[in-house]
Amino acid sequence: KNGFIYIMDSENYMVYTPPNAVVYRIDPEWLQDAEGILTVKIKGQKYQIRYQQSSYTGFKIVSVSPHQEIMSGVYKLLLLFGLLLVVTLLIVLFMAVKISETITKPIVELRNLMQQTEKGDLTVRFESDYQDEISDLGRNFNYMLERIQELLDQVYELMYQVAKK
Repeated sequence: KNGFIYIMDSENYMVYTPPNAVVYRIDPEWLQDAEGILTVKIKGQKYQIRYQQSSYTGFKIVSVSPHQEIMSGVYKLLLLFGLLLVVTLLIVLFMAVKISETITKPIVELRNLMQQTEKGDLTVRFESDYQDEISDLGRNFNYMLERIQELLDQVYELMYQVAKK
C-alpha cells in the first residue's frame, strides 16, 4: 500500500521515482552490491529495501516497503497459528479427558460396588458392554458375589436342617 519502486542507473542517478519524501533519504551507498535486501530506519520508521541490478542495462530496480506493512501479514499468520495451536491443544485436552474418563469410570464404579459389598450388600452387580480387562474383572466380581450368595444359601439351609433335628 505505502511501498514504492524506483529505478537507478549505473551511476546511481534516479531514472524513475514516484513523488515521495522517503526516496531521497535512501543513501545509494547502501545499494553497492548487484542485489540485496536490507532494513533501514528513515524518519523514525523502518523500511525494507530490496534491489537487483539488471545485467543488461546496469540499472537497479529498488523496492521500498514499510517494515510494519510487510510484518502485518506475518503478525496475522502468527496470530492465526497461535489461535490454531490453542484450539488444537483444547481439543487434545478434551479428548484426553474423555479417553481417561472411559478408563477410570468403570474402575471407580467397580470400586464403589466393592465398598457396598464390604458393607454386606451382595445384590450389587457390575454392568458393562465392553470386552476389556475391567469388564472381565467386573464379570468375575459378579461371579464371586453369586458364588458367595450360593454358599450363604447352603449354610442357611444346613443351619435350618440342623435346627430342625
